[in-house]
Amino acid sequence: MAKTSKYSVTYTNNTLYTKGDEFIIEATGEQYKGQYHLVDGIAFSGKPKSVGVRKLIPGAFANYDTYIYDKSLRFNSRVKQSIQPKFYRPAPTTPEYQVGSIQRYIVSHNLDTTKFPIEIGVSQANTYGGRGGIDAGIYTLHKIKWILVGSFVTTSTTNPTTGQPGPPILSVEDQNRRTLEPIIRRYPMMEFAFRNYTEFAQPNIF
Repeated sequence: MAKTSKYSVTYTNNTLYTKGDEFIIEATGEQYKGQYHLVDGIAFSGKPKSVGVRKLIPGAFANYDTYIYDKSLRFNSRVKQSIQPKFYRPAPTTPEYQVGSIQRYIVSHNLDTTKFPIEIGVSQANTYGGRGGIDAGIYTLHKIKWILVGSFVTTSTTNPTTGQPGPPILSVEDQNRRTLEPIIRRYPMMEFAFRNYTEFAQPNIF
């Protein structure tokens, strides 16, 4: 007897319906809504034996985890090869104190803005957005010049020529706050990454 194609079989009461958030079309990655049927446990669009059926795979729309979606399609893409941020705590060195500042790197989540930002090290910052690095579509990298050395009190100045008040000499705390304020206005959760604006600071001893 000749082998029978699965689609030549007569199906009875096998047409199902999805309202969405259940399947995606394998070929395009688009969410699917409408009639579908099962063949050996695999979902296909439309009714049995219909023309132009497309294979469906379970979708991952309940959250923002694009890694689940990527793995479900077995893409050989940069998303699948990306890594999660790893927390890093700076440890300023004597040469950095002599310079007076360090560069700090923070990533904030683009898709879930309620997540706390994560500080990362320079090695992860250097591979950000690249193969094997943190995904630039999911996270935004912030580079912060962090003042280490200076006065702990903001002092006023006077212009020696005019006698008028001059620009104040900002304390370490006020310098770091001024750097962060525009970033926090755009990314409010960044405020939780820097609770202490004098972190690592020392008086001007060099």
